Amino acid sequence: KHCKMIKYADDTVIYYAEQDIEKVERNPNNNILSIYEWFKENDLIMNLKKGKTEAKFFGTTKRLCKTRTLNISINDRIINFTKSYKYLGVNLDPTLLLNDDFNKKYKKSCSRFKLLSKLCIYLTDESINSIYSQIILPVFRYCGIINMHFNKIQITKLESLHNRVSCLVKTEKRL
Repeated sequence: KHCKMIKYADDTVIYYAEQDIEKVERNPNNNILSIYEWFKENDLIMNLKKGKTEAKFFGTTKRLCKTRTLNISINDRIINFTKSYKYLGVNLDPTLLLNDDFNKKYKKSCSRFKLLSKLCIYLTDESINSIYSQIILPVFRYCGIINMHFNKIQITKLESLHNRVSCLVKTEKRL
């Protein structure tokens, strides 16, 4: 009624945006209770375990510091608030800057690059480019619409990684 919902396979995300903290507590609670009742009527189970049903705040750092702890619950069972949330492979931090997500993806890409650089003496330039475009680049292209707003430091890191791959192609250390 008040909240919006995103459904993907067996995952459901309920979200609500409001500045009035009382409404942020009341409206999601009412909607979650309605969903719980619908599950019950349709012989479905809502997994209330920690890590499966959780609540999360998003906002500016300043606003998040002022936010009090809310009581979001289902049948007197309080839902755990989490600081980090991973949805469909994307790590969502409270300010939605996605720094943690970028850092994890960058680390993963660098480890793949390191392996590629060890193997490059056995590969052709075409193979190196192919591996780069199929194994390393997709790490950053996944959920690309979310990752469109890289900051200057992140862009520099990505350019550096790309340049290192370009250098691999140009090296003449082939067997």
